[in-house]
Amino acid sequence: MTTGLAENKFGINIDLAPQLYHKAATLPGIEVTGVDVHIGSQLINLEPFAAAFAKVAELVSTLEQQGISIKIIDIGGGLGINYGEHSDEPDISTYAEHAKKHLGHLGCKIIVEPGRSMVGNAGVLVSRVEYVKTGQERTFLILDAAMNDLIRPSMYDAYHHIATVEQKPTQAVYDIVGPVCETGDTFAKNRRLGHCEQGDLVAIMGAGAYGAVMASHYNSRLNAPEVLVSGSEYSIIRKRIDFDALLAMDTLPPWL
Repeated sequence: MTTGLAENKFGINIDLAPQLYHKAATLPGIEVTGVDVHIGSQLINLEPFAAAFAKVAELVSTLEQQGISIKIIDIGGGLGINYGEHSDEPDISTYAEHAKKHLGHLGCKIIVEPGRSMVGNAGVLVSRVEYVKTGQERTFLILDAAMNDLIRPSMYDAYHHIATVEQKPTQAVYDIVGPVCETGDTFAKNRRLGHCEQGDLVAIMGAGAYGAVMASHYNSRLNAPEVLVSGSEYSIIRKRIDFDALLAMDTLPPWL
């Protein structure tokens, strides 16, 4: 989840920035107005942000001295959330203080992209237990949700807190998996939660960011509907399509 390292595809080396800004300023139809920085995703420690903001301030001052006026600084995102594997989250006030300390004197408009920190824990993937399979070495909790619904555990080996919707008096240890024919279709391994039976509901937490937006119809699976909940009220804000609609996405050419 790094984006600011030399081997990553994003951005440019800050040492090259001044000459590239000068090149951009000579291009027809281009008005150079801003600097954008993004150093990584799911960051809990705020010190790297402070260091990045200081570097950006130095760059902006250098550009100003060279006749290139910067009006906007986009300080990116990357603020982490608690997926249940740790107890700390970044302090927003301290984050703002870092930005003010290093960038406030420049008189620029500051843009922030804090998406995950706002919506990540606002979303929950609710799934039903299809089958409890007792293997030779492990017990598998097979859900009706799969990697196509939430791909973060499979793609990033990401941790998501998982709990039974109803409280259970006893607990058990499971590998929590989906029904797709991929070993990677796994939400968690050796996870302890309430003792489950077929039909029980399980909640996978922290699915509000990179959940539905990264979902697919892999294995011809229908998408999970999205439900907005406010207190005792709810509304379906994105419906589940049916198989007719899924198949209608494909058309045969007239020459077949």
